[in-house]
Amino acid sequence: MRKHRAFLKWAGGKYSLVDDIRRHLPEGNTLIEPFVGAGSVFLNTDYEHYILADINPDLINLYNIIKQTPLRFVADARVFFCQEYNQKERYLDVRREFNLTTDPYLRSLYLFVYESSRL
Repeated sequence: MRKHRAFLKWAGGKYSLVDDIRRHLPEGNTLIEPFVGAGSVFLNTDYEHYILADINPDLINLYNIIKQTPLRFVADARVFFCQEYNQKERYLDVRREFNLTTDPYLRSLYLFVYESSRL
């Protein structure tokens, strides 16, 4: 089975461990993953149903927003992937804005931009 990478690079990511983790997962039709992170385990398994959770509310909001309005999210995120934002000062601006805003959509957008810059 070819491994699939998540669209985020997440601290504590399980991508390099997926083959070993798969060998230890139980048979069944549902995988319950309490620490989904970037999602490497669920992206690389073939269960019929998934229950995904994480303690990070910004991460869960990001997944929900992408699920509900993917085209809007991609269009809004695309703005950040240009030379203007590929500078330390702009990166620090986005990080500062992330820390100041309480808007779930903006926090999700900034989280995606921040995590994507780590790839």
